[in-house]
Amino acid sequence: MSRYLVKTPSLVRVSALRFQYGGAAAEALRGIDLELRAGRHTLLMGPTGAGKTTFCCALRGLHGTFIG
Repeated sequence: MSRYLVKTPSLVRVSALRFQYGGAAAEALRGIDLELRAGRHTLLMGPTGAGKTTFCCALRGLHGTFIG
């Protein structure tokens, strides 16, 4: 192993994430806090319209500007 290679755990951290679709009366996401680590499995579940797809799009940067 190279002496320049430093192994660190991969991490995605979301803090106080908020998102509202244009023209919507309410936020689709409000106050989401989450930490995802490499090598771990995470299940995201909820009823239809709860914001699961919106959240996944937020992680990939597909919906534009998010707050948080």
